[in-house]
Amino acid sequence: MAVDRKHNAIYITDTAADTTSALLVLDINTGLVRRVLEGSFATIPEDKPLVIDGKTVNMQGKEARVGVNPITIDVENKWVYFAPMSSRSIYRVRTADLLNTDLSAKALEKQVERYAAKNMGDGITIDKEGNLYVSDLENNAIGVITTDRKYSVLHQDNNILSWVEGFANAGPEGIYATSNKLHRSPAFNNESPTPNKFYILQFTPKAFASFGR
Repeated sequence: MAVDRKHNAIYITDTAADTTSALLVLDINTGLVRRVLEGSFATIPEDKPLVIDGKTVNMQGKEARVGVNPITIDVENKWVYFAPMSSRSIYRVRTADLLNTDLSAKALEKQVERYAAKNMGDGITIDKEGNLYVSDLENNAIGVITTDRKYSVLHQDNNILSWVEGFANAGPEGIYATSNKLHRSPAFNNESPTPNKFYILQFTPKAFASFGR
């Protein structure tokens, strides 16, 4: 989820089924929750396999297709960035549009912008200058999308960075990330034994990593 402290709102990814993925918009003041962008091109998975270590990842006996999952918000609380896990694109939409209850579903979808290319991944965060850090499942890596909207691998390790999932900004301590080899678990490829080595990682971002992203 992404917390918008300027507008007292929280934006949450609702992965759901592959055709019904959506975002949730929570008004902290009233408790009202709205479900938006259901089944949008920006929230449902692309029809492409996720391949890690040369093997296609499966879920419940068929190729994995996972909808919107990673999400973050910039430090100005102006843009929300998000993507399906099974996607090679990252999208963004203004908080003003997400909060505008007068917009129809189609009108809101028209405000969504394809921001940049990426590899399939399970987490994103952003620094003070607008550089996006993304989980790169296909390359066992952490990638970065700089403000010129170009993607590159920042750190890569076939063991330590196997299925990077979540990020946490820690200000002067940089960014923390978790790695869990989830694709080797019974929930996905029914492999045994379940991986039992998990990692908490720390790296230095290109700019200050403001808390709460």
